[in-house]
Amino acid sequence: MSRRDPQFNVRIPSELKDKLVTLAERNKRSINTEIVAAIEAAVELADQGLSIKRPEMSDLDYSDLVKRIERLEKKSNSN
Repeated sequence: MSRRDPQFNVRIPSELKDKLVTLAERNKRSINTEIVAAIEAAVELADQGLSIKRPEMSDLDYSDLVKRIERLEKKSNSN
């Protein structure tokens, strides 16, 4: 990377920034390099047809989702 590479500003929650700083320190990288590595990893996954789980989805229990779907199917079949 050079100083001539494109730049843009991103707003992130302070908790995420703190985690990013810790991760960069652990990996002995700058914060910028850590961000680029994370984006590159996400893009590589996307190129392979995979995706990173959304944080809000990680809180959902799989069995709870199955139960919800079954209830909805029963409800739609009874109508």
